[in-house]
Amino acid sequence: MPIPKARKKPVRLPRRKIAGAEAAPLDKGFRACADYFHLDVDKKQLSEITKGYVKQEFSKEDSKAILANPEYHFTMYTHWAAAIWWQNKELDFGEQQGYKTKLRSHYEKLIEPGLKILAEKKKNTEEEAARKVIRLTPQQLMARKVAETIMADLDELEDSWIMGEKKSIDVYALFKKYELKSFAVPTVKERVEGWKLDYGDAYEKNCEQAVEAFSHVKRPELKRRLKCIDEMLSDLQRVVVATKANRKPRVKKAKAADKQVKDLKYLKEDKDLKIVSINPMAVVGAMRLLVVNSKYRTITEYICARREGFEIKGTTLQHWDVDQSRTKTMRKPDEFIPICQKTIRQFGKAFEALTTKETKPTGRLNADCVLLKADI
Repeated sequence: MPIPKARKKPVRLPRRKIAGAEAAPLDKGFRACADYFHLDVDKKQLSEITKGYVKQEFSKEDSKAILANPEYHFTMYTHWAAAIWWQNKELDFGEQQGYKTKLRSHYEKLIEPGLKILAEKKKNTEEEAARKVIRLTPQQLMARKVAETIMADLDELEDSWIMGEKKSIDVYALFKKYELKSFAVPTVKERVEGWKLDYGDAYEKNCEQAVEAFSHVKRPELKRRLKCIDEMLSDLQRVVVATKANRKPRVKKAKAADKQVKDLKYLKEDKDLKIVSINPMAVVGAMRLLVVNSKYRTITEYICARREGFEIKGTTLQHWDVDQSRTKTMRKPDEFIPICQKTIRQFGKAFEALTTKETKPTGRLNADCVLLKADI
């Protein structure tokens, strides 16, 4: 058996070291320098050279616009970086004079697109800032409104009292003027009650500090101000009462019919009487309901007491009229039940003709009850 030859290890060439722009040849002409920049200068240094030139040669506004352009404009075109390097060394371009004359114009072309990029960034920044604007809560908006309206009036009143003026305000009228509701009452009340405490202590001489603080105010004026304060507190109470009186009553939202009847117990079919129940959801919103109790052979007529119709809660019929609703026992249900499908007038006449005693129903439905008919 032949011995397999050993594989030769692949020859790995040493990686070429990039020495940077400082090692660029300067004695072989600009073309050799440009070729070196293309192969041996990394992007980071290319970017530093081109951007440094832009900052040096252009105004602050223009350089800002130029530098707003994508990074590849400063790293991809290596010959322009070489031209900048060559020019900074004050070397002769020889036959490549075009690089020297066109160097500035090459970057001038980037001013206009850079301005567009800056404008778009500014627009996006402003939109982002607008989204971050703090929006006041309804409570904060109400507090601001109170502070800017009636509380400002109270400040003016207090200033006038300090100046010795005999002034008063109608708090109730101000609440109407500024369209304030009872939510503003606690804030105003706290201020006014503070006045009452201070002026009351001064008038009754309960506190030496209060007496000294209002020593310049004569007793008749103290009494007048206390009367004004009591009137303001009375006005605040009137505001609370008026707000409650004008408050719209909360309308309770009715449950969906399927949710109302989910726990309802009823007899779907009575095979002896040969009758079946209607869909129980038809009872919700109906104005009249006929129920047959198959166990006790009774017929019950429920009349609704409101325009919105019946509701069902658990196993009990809601909102039926106690005076108009009625129950009787059927001696011959086979003969009476067909009449239930006729007009209300015909049913009423037949119901009155029953000789059994009339009783009042309870509204409760159970597993013996057949929901015979519901009228809207």
